Amino acid sequence: MPFSDFTNPYQNPANIPEKYRQDINLRKLFKADGSYVRPAEDPVTMWALQILVEEYSVPLEAMELELNSDFAEGTYQSGRRYQGRADLVVYDDRYADSVGNLDVAFIMVEAKEPNKKVGGTEGEGWVDHLNRLNAYMSASPSARYGILTNGHHTDIYRWTM
Repeated sequence: MPFSDFTNPYQNPANIPEKYRQDINLRKLFKADGSYVRPAEDPVTMWALQILVEEYSVPLEAMELELNSDFAEGTYQSGRRYQGRADLVVYDDRYADSVGNLDVAFIMVEAKEPNKKVGGTEGEGWVDHLNRLNAYMSASPSARYGILTNGHHTDIYRWTM
């Protein structure tokens, strides 16, 4: 499975193929000077996105980066309000709203830094990211799959209701 073979080809944003650099939806990954917004995590997000496009034929138009989420009291971490951004959302391209926009989330991807160990409980570690992914999945009733990856280790979850 390609999700287990992280070689970090996109550590340098200049190595990203032009078709990705030109896509308007991917601009959220980059600062004005072309560098990554989050240099440790964004190469993993780009790598996962590239696998979804190249290996699984997911169209770029069916993906959205940094989808904002706002969770009400009681839904995350002992009743506190939590605002976050899902790293990557893949929409089900069989469903569109009345003007043709995709609006049914199917897969949510949470990427993390490659140096964070599996099961790690440190701040911004594996457990924090897994909790975020669970919150995003809970807030989106249409999402069926969650992917948590640091590039070296990937867990794919099937969400059931």
